[in-house]
Amino acid sequence: MDDNEKVNRYPFFLFLIHVAFAIVVATWFICTVVQAQEGQQRQSNDVTTLLLAKSFVAEGGWRSPFDHAGLAHTLKRRSDRLGIPFNTMIRNYVALFDRRTKKTNDVKWKLELNLKGTRPQHWPKTVSWTKHKPLWFDIIARAKAFQLGTLADPCPGSWHWGGPMDKPSNGMIRIRCQKDTRNTFYRTAGQNF
Repeated sequence: MDDNEKVNRYPFFLFLIHVAFAIVVATWFICTVVQAQEGQQRQSNDVTTLLLAKSFVAEGGWRSPFDHAGLAHTLKRRSDRLGIPFNTMIRNYVALFDRRTKKTNDVKWKLELNLKGTRPQHWPKTVSWTKHKPLWFDIIARAKAFQLGTLADPCPGSWHWGGPMDKPSNGMIRIRCQKDTRNTFYRTAGQNF
């Protein structure tokens, strides 16, 4: 092999090293971006889970799984139909998150509920958190099940819900849910979705 062949092979060898380095850097970059996206998705899911779970307690109580399912599906239906992000719909539609809601201790402890299951600071002193903590974890699991699409809709077509203290507005038609619920679920007259 003469000196010219050695000189010609050297730039090609450098070129291969640069290509290999570029591949390594690109792979690292892609993995970093994917990991960041997965982290954001997990964080977003945690926020949704917590918002839903707090909504379930505030609007459906501790032991109302069919209310919880109905609430989640109603919120999702409204979110999809109105083109509003799901978390925004929860914050805008559930009274617990309304800034005009008076922040009594009853409201405060509901807002303080967390995914770790630690006792809320404003939890009533006369109520056992130890007895409610397993219920809270069941509610969190129900919120996650909804996000995974495994929580059936007991009140198909519902657009609104209300408790015994609420009076439906004109045009609201009661829906007969497939399961017993604490809340009454409604659709609107002429609703076709």
